[in-house]
Amino acid sequence: MGRAVFWIVWLVLAVGLAVTELHSGDFTLLMLSGGCVVGLVVSFFLPFWGQLIVAAIAAALLLWLVRPTLLHKVRSLPGYRSSLDRMVGSSGQATRAITTGDGEVKINGEVWSARSLEDVSIPAGATVDVYGIDGTLLLVVPSPTLPAYTDADPFTTLPQPTAFRDPFAPDSPFAAPAPSNDPFDPTRPTGPESNPQTPLDTPER
Repeated sequence: MGRAVFWIVWLVLAVGLAVTELHSGDFTLLMLSGGCVVGLVVSFFLPFWGQLIVAAIAAALLLWLVRPTLLHKVRSLPGYRSSLDRMVGSSGQATRAITTGDGEVKINGEVWSARSLEDVSIPAGATVDVYGIDGTLLLVVPSPTLPAYTDADPFTTLPQPTAFRDPFAPDSPFAAPAPSNDPFDPTRPTGPESNPQTPLDTPER
């Protein structure tokens, strides 16, 4: 392979690592991509073994000096959440049984190590929700199960309203008590209004 072709190899590696870095976010692949860029530059006047040495030294220096500074600045930004923190609230499927000690769950096409938050064992194939993070482990709980759908009319299962009861009916507790016929009852109305059969005005003869 001629020296003129080596820069293409370094270019492909640099672009591939930089694109892959978009899915990780920890700047490791980005530093390796920087090393490939240095290898691309020196490929025009150094043999391949010299390119490898220079690219490796450049990547090591970037990982040691530049990456910690970038991580500190990015993680100091307000509202920063790592890729693991963004997993909280996601749903996935257990690829194998999950216990309080270990297990695996598949979320968005990626397999993560997980353990059960509660003292229950989650079988393989069950749907789980990510509740929290413990280091590099996902703390998961079983997803709530919704009731099965039925074709029955939901309104037929509702309690039927009771019949309307007139509050002024004689047997109602809110009805006024019947007038007393006891002449000595102090609550008995007096006067001509107490006897509807007695005319209020007596015509003159």
